[in-house]
Amino acid sequence: MSENSTEKIASFLQERPPRQVLRIFRSAVHPDDLAEVARLFEEDIRPVFTSMEGCLSIELVMDNKLSSTGLVEGAVVSRWRSVQEMERAVGTEKAIASQQNVRRLLRSQPIVTVHLVVA
Repeated sequence: MSENSTEKIASFLQERPPRQVLRIFRSAVHPDDLAEVARLFEEDIRPVFTSMEGCLSIELVMDNKLSSTGLVEGAVVSRWRSVQEMERAVGTEKAIASQQNVRRLLRSQPIVTVHLVVA
């Protein structure tokens, strides 16, 4: 990306500061593991993240059909007040530990993206 493009993004964000931040953690699981993933999300992940400063919400979402690999793709979508609060929270030992049990069920390398809500 050119410096001019970076400047345009910075200028746009100054004029229109992000309202919130979305963090999307995508991966896939075997269909037999769906109930266990949902249970671990409800018991381990959601309580930890919703107690963290800056976390406005967190949801587990999934596709309604199998992927070409025979897995079910899904994501954890969390909504935050700011990038700084999100980064501080997800890097804590508490957050990392809450995800350990579910990570063993993931069948594809997680992809994490962060999006700014601007409108």
